[in-house]
Formats: sequence, structure tokens, C-alpha cells
Amino acid sequence: MTQDEITLIQRSFSRIFAQKARFGALFYERFFALNPEARAMFQTSITRQSEMLIEALALVVRGMRTDGALPPKALQMAARHGRYGVTPDHYAQMGEALMDTLAEVLGDAFDTETREAWQRAYGRLSEIMIAAAAEPAPDAMAANRNTS
Repeated sequence: MTQDEITLIQRSFSRIFAQKARFGALFYERFFALNPEARAMFQTSITRQSEMLIEALALVVRGMRTDGALPPKALQMAARHGRYGVTPDHYAQMGEALMDTLAEVLGDAFDTETREAWQRAYGRLSEIMIAAAAEPAPDAMAANRNTS
């Protein structure tokens, strides 16, 4: 990721954070439309799940680096998601729901450059999280070191 892409994501995230309840509700509405069976994976209310989504996004956005590495807490989150049964297909569906939600919440501010920055960031994030979820806990950090 370039510093310009990181800046675009961080600026747009501040607008998302200002509408976090709406963002979370829209995201899960879209995600469950893509994968209705996934709803059974969630043990908490959608309101609480939405809060956790924003917290996770904030963690990643605040910790973004040009080398693509993730904060250790994000890797721990990846390992938990693996134990919950999250699959690579779920990450693809979540990415689609994320882009649709960003477009709706950000409106005209979700221009081509911002969309491409978010797509690149989510692509990298999902690669790392899928790899980390597949690794035994002590080796999950290796997925973070294999940056591209």
C-alpha cells in the first residue's frame, strides 16, 4: 500500500466512524443477503456485532503500514475467525458487502481512487487473515511477515 492509499482510507474511515451504527447495520444486511446461512455463525446481536466490526476496522485502519503488515491483535482476530468456521468464501462475501456499504455510506466521497484503495487494503487483509486462520496459533505471525 502506498501512503496516499492509506491516507484515503483513513480519511474515509473517519466519515464511516461518524455513522458507525448505520454502517454496521447496512454491512450485515448486505452480508446476510449474500450468505443467509452465515447468520447462524453469530452468537451476539447484530447491534453488538456491528460495534465489533467497527472496532476491528478501526484497529486495522489505525495500524495500516505501507509494508502491508497487520497489528498483532488483527492476527489474533483472524485465528478466532478460523475457529468460528469462517472460510475464504466468507471473506469474499464480506469484501463485496464492505464495498457496497462503503459506496452507500460515503456516497460521492467513494470515488475511484478511494474505492481502489479500499479494495487493495481489503484484498491484502483477507489474504493475511485467511493464512493466519489456517496456521496453528504460534505460527500465525508468519502470515504477517510474508508481505507482498
